[in-house]
Amino acid sequence: KLLSSINLSQTICSGSASSVVNLSSEVTGTSFNWTATATGSITGFQSTGTNQTQLPSQTLFNSGTSPGTVTYTIVPISGGCSGPVSVYTIRVNPLPTATISGNATVCYGAAAMLNVALTGTAPWTITYSDGTGFFTIAGITTSSYSFAVNATSTKTYTIAAVSDAICTNFGTGTATITQPSAPLNAASSVTSVSCFGGSDGTLTISNMSGGSGSYQ
Repeated sequence: KLLSSINLSQTICSGSASSVVNLSSEVTGTSFNWTATATGSITGFQSTGTNQTQLPSQTLFNSGTSPGTVTYTIVPISGGCSGPVSVYTIRVNPLPTATISGNATVCYGAAAMLNVALTGTAPWTITYSDGTGFFTIAGITTSSYSFAVNATSTKTYTIAAVSDAICTNFGTGTATITQPSAPLNAASSVTSVSCFGGSDGTLTISNMSGGSGSYQ
């Protein structure tokens, strides 16, 4: 049988390589046959091994949204005889996801709300970019998260990275906040009416700039 000192499990993130597992026995010259089965949406594992002395490193993928497990059934062989079966497991956690949204048009310098849809295991940390810098928000505990951004020019926001309690991944999606390149400005002049009750006064607006679209 396998030596009792061998740890019979490990945990990795999807897309990562498992650690090599050296198989050994108290009986000199023992080799091992093994078969592997997987739950969930696990791919990348080697299904059988014959006359082996280790479980090889394998890059395993979990395309699902919940953890999956690869289970190895290991049989020691010595002198043509089979020994007691041992079981080794590799837990493969799915990668977290973060998708940003929230396209909007706002006034110059006004705040806008961005939305992030998250999957994985709380708490999350996201790092987002506005095209010129990177900003990190940690300790997110809800899978539907919103936050405010301020700028003085049109910017497109993306999620550069997302981490949950276990794994790390890249984000997806974009959100563009469109705003004028300058604040709205205008000059005004007033001419008072000549007599009480008259209608010959004027208000003139001139030198309009900033903002967006036509002035009215």
